[in-house]
Amino acid sequence: MAYVSIEGLTKNFKGNPPTTAVDDLHLEIEEGEFLVLLGPSGCGKTTTLRCLAGLERPAEGRIVAGSSTVYDSARRVDVAPDKRSIGMVFQSYALWPHMTVRKNIRYPLAARHLRDKIKDGSVERIAEAVHCGGLLDRYPAQLSGGQQQRVALARGLVSEPDLVLFDEPLSNLDARLRQQVRAELHELHRTRPFTAVFVTHDQSEALSLGQRMAIMRTGTIEQIGNPREVFEHPVSDYVAEFIGMSERLELTRNGDGWSCDGQALEANGNHVPISAPAGVVRLRPDDLRLVEDLSLLRDNELGLEATVMDVSYGGRHLDVSVQLTGSDTRVNAQVSTKSSGGQLDRWATGERTVIAFELRNARYFELESSLAVAA
Repeated sequence: MAYVSIEGLTKNFKGNPPTTAVDDLHLEIEEGEFLVLLGPSGCGKTTTLRCLAGLERPAEGRIVAGSSTVYDSARRVDVAPDKRSIGMVFQSYALWPHMTVRKNIRYPLAARHLRDKIKDGSVERIAEAVHCGGLLDRYPAQLSGGQQQRVALARGLVSEPDLVLFDEPLSNLDARLRQQVRAELHELHRTRPFTAVFVTHDQSEALSLGQRMAIMRTGTIEQIGNPREVFEHPVSDYVAEFIGMSERLELTRNGDGWSCDGQALEANGNHVPISAPAGVVRLRPDDLRLVEDLSLLRDNELGLEATVMDVSYGGRHLDVSVQLTGSDTRVNAQVSTKSSGGQLDRWATGERTVIAFELRNARYFELESSLAVAA
């Protein structure tokens, strides 16, 4: 495993119009660190990964892995992918169908002429570590999706590369398997540390796997930090939305108070911490509470009147879609089914309600800058 440094990385694609997929990116990855690149399609995370692997040639920048410079535009250094000490785990598994599991895992060792590692049992040890030791004599067509992904993981790690790259490796698995393999990968990194960059658009994967997570936007990093820091303190409206604060309310200052789409925000003595004339409130659906009327707001809550538009059963919660009174704004709340008072059939389509949320659970952003303000 190795320390990795990325300096001024820029990658452009020709087209009409041309696009900049990665824009002057600077990033340092500590030895043994598991870093997650998180963001929507087109934000530059996969292109960054491919530049690290040598599968894309950047226009500018420098990449150092350990003691080796693998790319430097100024010095015209561009080490070929097969000469970089990198393991890669793909979304599509990419196993050789005509080779057994044993030969698939062994392939990087044979390609790099690491015969000693083949002889010393490295293939068998890494196969056991990723729970596919009993599959070594099977072919990929005889394996389930989860088993194939474990084999792909073993192949990426067997040569003990300086850096392991993961390109959305869990997205093809069903929900149960995805959670299981994710837990196994987390434990594997804890017990056998390796430097890793993991690309995903799934915030739950990023939070559970990453020692640090970098939220990418249009080829740059919008925020980087440990998962708890990013989850609890998003620096912008963009980051807040991407780490689960999906509910968005635009507020306008109205004298000493605030309004949302023309409706006064019932602040119940609370102070909305936005100094600008307009702002944004971001919330998670499970931070919203539904009550019958404004008189039931607690001392630490803010509220808006609404109408229930749809209700669906989600097991331990109800997914309730409401529309703010006098506007087209929709908000989705997750209401616990464990609470008393006939919760399962209380909220029906057409019912009048009030959405309530605690001041401390919301995040506040100035509308024009979209940057966070202190609560």
